[in-house]
Amino acid sequence: MLKMSAILIAISAGAVLLWRASSLGAGELAKHPSLDNAAVESAVKHLREAQKGSDMETVKSEIANAVNDLGKKHFATEMLSSVESEAPADIAQLQQGLGRVIESLTFRPWMEAEVPVGFPRFTPVHHIEVKTLPDYRMARAAMPKTPSRGGNGAFWKLFSHIKRNDIAMTAPVQMDYTGSDEDAEVASMAFLYGSRKIGNPGQDRADSGVEIVDIPKQDVVSIGVRGRMTPDSLEAAQRQLLKWLDDHKAEHRVAGPLRLMGYNSPFISEDRAFFEVQIPVEKVKKTVVASSNS
Repeated sequence: MLKMSAILIAISAGAVLLWRASSLGAGELAKHPSLDNAAVESAVKHLREAQKGSDMETVKSEIANAVNDLGKKHFATEMLSSVESEAPADIAQLQQGLGRVIESLTFRPWMEAEVPVGFPRFTPVHHIEVKTLPDYRMARAAMPKTPSRGGNGAFWKLFSHIKRNDIAMTAPVQMDYTGSDEDAEVASMAFLYGSRKIGNPGQDRADSGVEIVDIPKQDVVSIGVRGRMTPDSLEAAQRQLLKWLDDHKAEHRVAGPLRLMGYNSPFISEDRAFFEVQIPVEKVKKTVVASSNS
């Protein structure tokens, strides 16, 4: 079982209490180009009608209308196809699956702080996607296996670092694990800088336990999760990512350890809280076998 201590959950969420909102997107609902449009709004109406349908014909018809609104390339169309295949004859199960799709299309995280320059949009809940993170700079501290009295040492080291250097906190807070398998443990916590123009790589001169590192541009497979960070929710997200990687092993392979990207503070209600679970990936190089003419 993936290990995630209670103190980590509390402190990683508590880190966001210190974020400073600005006029550049903080303090508002996040926007997403694949969600904020009239086609999605119409599709959601059809799916809600499908949830209320008393016969399979009506349900299927409304799903078809939603797919027509979304288009074949929309991620929710693929989700609807999976939902239908999982419950081809069970109307109650099918309507329950539609609830997950509706949630994916309607949920928007509350942004309590800015994201680093160039960061991609959030990954919708229940959706799995490969996206590219730009190169970025962050302050990182190791997570002690035994939390110190008065809180988590990594958090306070990082908070002191950004306060000492007058660096605004951003979202998300990054927590890296020792690997991507079920036995992985939390290894470090990091506060991301808003830009690579801030500061310089290397150890913090005032605290050798804090290291400023540059993370190169990378692809990650990501899933959006709604609610509080708990061992169960993290483990469920990890299982889905690993299954996706197994299903797509001909195209992508693991290129780094599991990470958790936390966006919200305890002040945000559980139904609004949001985080992402990610695994760095790289494309599998295709082997070309040269043929010889006899």
